[in-house]
Formats: sequence, C-alpha cells, structure tokens
Amino acid sequence: MSTDAESGQVSEENKERKSWKSFVWDSLDKSPEERRLVLKLDLTLLTLGCLGYFTKYLDQANLTNAFVSGMKEDLHMFGNQLNYATTCFTVGYIVAEIPSNLILTRVRPSIFIPTCQMLWTGLTMCTAACKTPTQLYVLRFFVGVAEAGYYPGMNYMIGSWYGKDEMAKRACILNGSGSAALMFSGFLMTAVINLGGKGGLPGWKWLFIMDGVISFPIAVVSYIFLPDSPETCRGFLFTKEQITLAKKRMVLAERRLKQPITWAKVKKIFSSWHIYLLSLYYIMISGTSGTPIFPQYLKDHVKPKYSVQQINLYPTGTYAVQIFSALVFAWVSDAFLNGQRWGVLLFGAVFNLITMGSLAAWNIAEGWRWACYYLAGIHVGASGIVFTWANEICTDDTEERALVLATMNSMVSVVGAWLPLLVWQQVDAPVYHKGFITATVFGAIAVILIPVMKILQDKEVKDERLGFLTKGEDIAGLMKSLDTILHLHTFLSVFPWLMPMVHFIHGILSKNKEVYHQKFGNEKIKLKRQETADADETGPVCMVKKFIDAQRRKDDNKGITDWDISLNAGANIGAGSDTTAITLSSIVYFIYQNPQVLEKVRDEIETARLAPIPTFQSVQQLPYLQAVIKEVTRVNPASGLPLWREVPKGGAVLCGQYFPEGNAGSKLSTAANLSEKIVISRLGLDLELA
Repeated sequence: MSTDAESGQVSEENKERKSWKSFVWDSLDKSPEERRLVLKLDLTLLTLGCLGYFTKYLDQANLTNAFVSGMKEDLHMFGNQLNYATTCFTVGYIVAEIPSNLILTRVRPSIFIPTCQMLWTGLTMCTAACKTPTQLYVLRFFVGVAEAGYYPGMNYMIGSWYGKDEMAKRACILNGSGSAALMFSGFLMTAVINLGGKGGLPGWKWLFIMDGVISFPIAVVSYIFLPDSPETCRGFLFTKEQITLAKKRMVLAERRLKQPITWAKVKKIFSSWHIYLLSLYYIMISGTSGTPIFPQYLKDHVKPKYSVQQINLYPTGTYAVQIFSALVFAWVSDAFLNGQRWGVLLFGAVFNLITMGSLAAWNIAEGWRWACYYLAGIHVGASGIVFTWANEICTDDTEERALVLATMNSMVSVVGAWLPLLVWQQVDAPVYHKGFITATVFGAIAVILIPVMKILQDKEVKDERLGFLTKGEDIAGLMKSLDTILHLHTFLSVFPWLMPMVHFIHGILSKNKEVYHQKFGNEKIKLKRQETADADETGPVCMVKKFIDAQRRKDDNKGITDWDISLNAGANIGAGSDTTAITLSSIVYFIYQNPQVLEKVRDEIETARLAPIPTFQSVQQLPYLQAVIKEVTRVNPASGLPLWREVPKGGAVLCGQYFPEGNAGSKLSTAANLSEKIVISRLGLDLELA
C-alpha cells in the first residue's frame, strides 16, 4: 500500500502482491517514503552492524590463524591450550551475553554497542603483548565479555526496524559479514605474515594489531550513525515522520514495543517452548562452531605438505560457501517462500547431516572429503534465518525477543565451552572421529526439531487467531456448527417451549454437554485466563481479554462474572455470522449496480497493493472503500434487531408520542440511518459516492 507518514498509511508487510523488482530487493516495490526509510536503515544499521560483526569475527578467526602461524611456538602452547584459550573467551561470552541483550532494551543502542566495540578493539590489540598462555587466557575472557551481546543485539535491532519481507535478507547479510571476516582473515594473515620482524614483532602479533586498526574507526562512526530503536530514536538521520512511519511498520508487523519486566512476564517467558526449543535447535546446528577442523587437517597433512600461507588460504572457500548459501537462503525465504523460514532451514540441516556423516565415516574419497569441508558451510549460512525465525516467533513480546535471542547465542557458547574439550581434541586431529559423530547426531536432532517448532508455531497462531482466511478451511468445524445452530434457533424461535429438550438432544448427538460454539468459546477463555494483564497493549486486543482484564481490575464495580464472559464469548461467535453475509452480499450488489463506484474501488485497491489476505488495519487505510461500506450498511443494514434505549428522567416525546420515564423504546437501525445528512455528518465524510 502507498505510504504516507503523516496520514499513517503504511505498506502491507505480509505476502504483498509483488512485482518482479521486489524479488531483486524488497524496498524497490515500496512507496518512495518507505523506500527512503529502508535505505537509511540499510546505510546505517545494516552497514555498521555488518562492519562491526566483521571485526568481531576477524578477531575470533585470527586466534586460530595466529596459532598455526607462530603463536603456538612463541607462547609455548601445547596439548589443548588453544582450546583453553577459546574456552576462556566462551566463558566471558556466556557471563555477559544475556545481561547485554537485556541492557540493550533499556539503554540506547547507539551508545551501548559502540562502547562494547571500543572495549574489544583495545583488548584485541593487547593480545599482541602476550608472553604466556595465562595472559592470553585472561585477555580472551574479557574480549568475550565485550563481544558477548553484539550478534544477538544486532539481530534484535534488525527485528526492531525491519518488516517480515525484509528481515531474513538483513540477518543473513549480517551473518555473511562474519563469514567474510573468516575468509578475509586467511588473506590478511597471508599478507601480514610478511610483516614478521618489523618493529621486532612476529607476524602473528601484527595480525592482532591490524585487527585493532580496522575496528577502531568503525566503533567511532557507530557512535554517530547507529540508530536506536524506533520508540527511542532521536538521532539526526531520521525525521519525525520517518520515526512515526517506522513505528507503524512495526505495528503492522505485529511487533510489540518494550514493556516493564515483571515477575509475571518472566514466568510467561520461561513457561513457553520458545526459549528452550530455539536454543536447543541453535546448539544442534552449531556443532562444529569454533573448531579449526579444516586448517588442522591441512596442517597435519603429510603428502603433500602445505605451507602456512596455504593453510590460511584454502579454508576461505568454506566461508565463501557460507556467504553464498546465506544470501540464497535469505532471498528464497523472503521473496519466494513469502516469509516461510522452516523450509530453507530443513534443507540446510539435511545437507549438514550428509556432510558431517561423511566426515564421521572418514574413509571416503579424498575429493569428497574436501567437498564436505567446503559444503559444511551451507548449514552455517542458515544462521541468519534462525534468528529471523526467532524474531518472528517472539514478535509480540520485546523483552522475550531480546532474552530468547541472547539465550540462543549464549547456550551455543555454554556448549562450546566444554564440548570441544571432549570431542574436538587437538590430539584427535585431523580425523576428529568423536567430533564428527557428535555433529552428525546434532544434525539429526536438528532435522527433527524444525518441523516440531513449525507445528508449535502454527498451533500458537491458531490459538491466538482462528485463521479461517489464512488456513482456507473451517477451523475446528466451527462454521458448520454455526450453520446448524442458526437453523436450530430459527426453529426454536417459533416453538420456544421445545428449547430445553432440543438442547439436551443436541448435546448428546454432538457428544458435548453444551452447544458446541459455547464450548469453543470457553476453551478460548481458558487460554486467555492463563495470560497476564498487559498494562500497555499495542495492536488489537480480543474482546474476551478485555472482559477478563476488567474482571481482574473490577472496573467501576461492574461486577463482571464468569457467566457474563462465557455468555458474551459464545454470543459473539454466533453473532455476525448471518449479518456479515448479508452485508458482504449488499456491498457486492450495490458496487456492481454503480459502475463508477466499482471503478474507483478497483483503482484504490490496485494502487494500495494489498496482501492477498489483507489485514483489518490495511483495509481501514482505504478511505473510499470504507465510505462505500458505511453507505451500504446505511442503505441496507443487516441487523433486524431494534436499538433499545431507556427513557430518561422526565419522560420524552418521540414523533409526537409521549413516553414516561423508565420505559424502554426502540428504533430499527434501518429507520435510524435513513437520513443521508445525519450519517454523512456523523462519519465526517466528504466523498462523492454517486
């Protein structure tokens, strides 16, 4: 839909009717205003995020490169001491990761994130001064603390600004920048090794110094240009209109703004499957994370014997595969699968299962072994899709979203702190039999987890929204039941004395002790009672939850009982089923009776580029269509029920007839809406419908 920041019109996020341009880059199919906003985000948030993640991963990769390029000998490192250094980094990462992401929801990201970058830049450069493994361990611990919140934090920021059709590409580009750092690290080491001896420093020390030289200016620029979240953004880059537009984009994406962290919220987060299964799945696909399996294979190879430059250079192909697969997964997921994430993740998991299983067997053709080392990068490329999916699963709770993203990354670090010491031991290189078997088992579990999470996600959507249009089916047979009930009530309105008997028989035949739709309503009430009352609701709130919250607060002593809630829930399921059909029929009839109106409605809808299944909010942004709907309901109101009113104190005269106070009077909606002047004035419309 065309965008107008002032009027609040925002492009539809989900399943847009897209032109070919959007498959190349999503913003090309958006309005000029929204395109400018997305471009600014790409040039600031995405670009700086990628550069920062590049330097972060450059530091991590260069530890392995430095180890095989002279650091091992200079620091007299033996046995598993490289793993110990990696573990110290991981422990610092674990300690700080979750607190960092929660701090990010309360402190301006434009200050917090660059400060972390400055810290790890300084600490990385200090690595060049290490003379013993112990000094290296201490520095790596604090580097881990500084870097802990960066990757989940940037994914959290991407989820705070970008829509569903935009997130996967940005998350995968961010993830790809880490792979680019791993690839670049090999080239950098190859170049920097020639600096060995300059200033009395060996080449591996120059590697950490160059890391700092690259990182420092990026951190400085981030202080200036990195945006905050939409609700706290106050930088000079975005206008007020663009910030308003960004907030409305998040409302349409059903992304909640931040709320107070309460004990009830914490309980809700930890009683959900999100934090457990998403973390477990991310652990399963990260079984080879941080393990120098390919460089060690090359280092231990005898025939031929590879040089230091070759050992650093050849593994870069794996990272090229990671980048390529990440971009392919992102474009396929966003553009061709309309935001479905599980399909590409399942593809990556199956591929990982094949490559790790082959390497576990080990006695395979040399060419296929090399291919497996390279193709192992495919599933790593899906990492950005995992975080995109997590952002979407936790979309309605900002604090849960931050906590889950941090926990996913943190749990991988927890496992990474001890698992390499058991299954990726240097003494087992290059076969790593235990490691590859473990990675194969992890891959099999990942293949199982993906459809399980998809089923649970679909169930949540179904529980929250009935989804008749989305699913294209009669959810739980409710519509069929309503049709039966309407026929039944028509009969009972003529013979009301049969009502107790018929309801009793109906309950037996349907194997329910009550009318089916009432039971359905009571099930929804039970689900809503399990939720806590939200002080600051954003987006639509269902009527049942409003009743329950009012009952909890005891608003105005209204005395809302459980029976009131149950009765209203059951009535609202049935109410509108016939009147909606009448209204839709009337709209189609009157529009086609007036060709000029039909033409205007078509033009407005085509210009808006609505989704195939438009949301209620997006349709409300079509003023002409809204006017047509309201005019049709005036001319032919579907409700045949009278509008009852109590006569006020002192009585009233209506149409020349006196009515004493306390009596009830009514008027049909047809008569109440007969005057065009009254309706047009009330609606504030200035549209020519004829």
